[in-house]
Amino acid sequence: MTVEALDLDPELDLVLTREIDAPRAILWQCWTRPEHIPHFFVPRPHRVTACEIDLRVGGRFNTTFDVDGTAMENKGVWLELIRDEKLVFTDAYTEGWKPAPDPFMTAIVTFEDIGDGRTRYTAVARHRNADAAQSHREMGFHDGWGTVVDQLEDYARGLMQGPDADASMQGPDADASMQGSDADASMQGSDADASMQGSDADAAQRTMVIERLIKAPVATVWRAWMTPGSLPQWWGPDGFACRTRRIDLRQGGDWVFDMIGPDGTVYPNHHRFTLVQPETRIDYVLHHGENGPKHADARVSFEDIGGQTRVTLRMTFLTAADYAQARDFGAVELGRQTLGKLARFVGAG
Repeated sequence: MTVEALDLDPELDLVLTREIDAPRAILWQCWTRPEHIPHFFVPRPHRVTACEIDLRVGGRFNTTFDVDGTAMENKGVWLELIRDEKLVFTDAYTEGWKPAPDPFMTAIVTFEDIGDGRTRYTAVARHRNADAAQSHREMGFHDGWGTVVDQLEDYARGLMQGPDADASMQGPDADASMQGSDADASMQGSDADASMQGSDADAAQRTMVIERLIKAPVATVWRAWMTPGSLPQWWGPDGFACRTRRIDLRQGGDWVFDMIGPDGTVYPNHHRFTLVQPETRIDYVLHHGENGPKHADARVSFEDIGGQTRVTLRMTFLTAADYAQARDFGAVELGRQTLGKLARFVGAG
């Protein structure tokens, strides 16, 4: 998508174009997943304190900013979504195509692949009249949106660098107010699944998300996860070992095993696999020991990023108490260590 194709009006449209040293697939993720938005979307020191995304035409795109201690709510909808290429949203409507009383602009963002993992990024703010465009210009459109692009590039490159940049790790300890009311465990809007429990906003408060970009193809990472002889070799945090009692890595199958900590403590586990989509996604239920009490739903997704694999592990705990217990036990860091062991197992650590 080129600038020429946007039919720009110099009186109504403000335009910013930059070349970013990151693939457009990563930039698309940053723009369309609410867990990423707070890391770049407004110039610092201002903050995004809440974000709701229902990623479909007509779906909501709502944010709340903290600007010098003042909360600013922004409600809008998506008008056009072309994966990895173009997104358009407006504040002229709110969800349900309800006209907004005082609309300000429609935004168009395009991502053009220019080779070598780089992207030509164009952002257009389109206004209803010349006065609104001039007002936005005087507010500092180019400086503000330019700063946002700098922050986006830094954040995207951090996501590409693996374990030291697990900035997408979310949960109530990080930007706890980010909760899409239709979001699933990853807070991703239209991908919501009924298997992720409870009211959606509440589920977001009980969800941990851990991501790692692994420098290996999806097929390789998938085999390491879904081969019975491989999974127990790397599963678990540093210093932990697995003792398998039963393993059947198929949809409808299960894995009954003990995690043995560095001090010899045994933690009985039971994973029941409810969905297996080859090289794409695994859903499973976590139990405390074989057929024991359920304490979480988990989802693992595998996404090709230019020949590398972004692995995203989401865990939605049954209760707030289960979440708190896992958090206090150090589940965030232990999850990162587990994905680190996976990377090393496939030779990408």
